[in-house]
Amino acid sequence: MWRNRVRFQLFPTHADINMALQLMREVGEQMQHEPPHQEAILEPIEVVGVDALADRGVRVKARIKTQPGKQWSVGREFLKRIKLAFDANAVEIPTATLKLVQPDQLIQLADRASHAAE
Repeated sequence: MWRNRVRFQLFPTHADINMALQLMREVGEQMQHEPPHQEAILEPIEVVGVDALADRGVRVKARIKTQPGKQWSVGREFLKRIKLAFDANAVEIPTATLKLVQPDQLIQLADRASHAAE
């Protein structure tokens, strides 16, 4: 009996996807050979690849086959290590941003745009 820990990771459209996929494979391989995860991980990580092109970026899919009940702890450790590997290799993870504009600022922006067009 086994369980899958499926992970979807989003990357900005300008990210080096090949680098990100390689780092995911490397982290999975490292974990598979280190206690306590080596007993929990039943097969090498399966980095499926690009799963979708979304409005916020490129979505990548990976799967780790584990012993039942171990998928959550293995998944959390994988995410922690992926974050550290991405930081070390300048692979960006997108973050949502929200810009608030006051109504009077909208008028100023519209005025600037109309003057620039003249």
